[in-house]
Amino acid sequence: MKLSLAVMSFNEEANIRRALESARDLADEIVVVDSFSTDKTVEIAESMGAKVFLEPWKGYIEQTNSCLEKCQGEWALCLDCDEEITPELAASIRQALARPMAEGYLLNRRSFYMGRLLKYAWQPDRKLRLARRNASLRCEGNHPHPVLKVEGRIARLAGDLIHYSYKDFWAHMAQTQNFARQIAETYYRQGRSASLFALLCKPPFAFFRHYFLRRACLDGVPGFLAAFSASVYVYMKYAFLWEIRHREKNSRTWE
Repeated sequence: MKLSLAVMSFNEEANIRRALESARDLADEIVVVDSFSTDKTVEIAESMGAKVFLEPWKGYIEQTNSCLEKCQGEWALCLDCDEEITPELAASIRQALARPMAEGYLLNRRSFYMGRLLKYAWQPDRKLRLARRNASLRCEGNHPHPVLKVEGRIARLAGDLIHYSYKDFWAHMAQTQNFARQIAETYYRQGRSASLFALLCKPPFAFFRHYFLRRACLDGVPGFLAAFSASVYVYMKYAFLWEIRHREKNSRTWE
């Protein structure tokens, strides 16, 4: 096999068909690790020829590595259920597999947000998604933002992954809070702390960086909301971290 498509899923019946269909002509096999979905996710995946494995959710890093271990192809392409490969990117992938110039390839992801495909907000968003499996391909990093790693040269591919990010702003803020809490817990385990300076200065700088330096302002209201969410995320992760540290300090006081 030349290429394995690696996908993880849980209750993704609204998205998974679009994702698998966009990669169907590229992959020699489709490997889906599902966390016991209660909707039609597994049924849809199997109808499209996927090999589906049911496993409890172990965390993104562990689940990704489990999925990669089940792939049989020389190359692996990791795809989220809420993503879609554009025709231009599909052509780039075919060219890269026909004449490999690197051990891994970065794919740029663009977000479809608030009814619009953003041009500037959250850009660039390059992620290692295509790599040779025998080049020590593995998932590492911190929850909730792990990354794929590979040994050897890494190059970029033309074309985009389209990320159908959030169904509405409510879902966006809920995910932002969830991710902020997870990264705060990761920071706590790493021994990091939150200061008043971080709470006061880092959130507005995050907004400035996204809205002006990365030109999210050119994406209209969706761009403003994307930049705003970046500042909220930074504020919340340090607020959660301060709370964890403060709670720990108080518990020691009462011992």
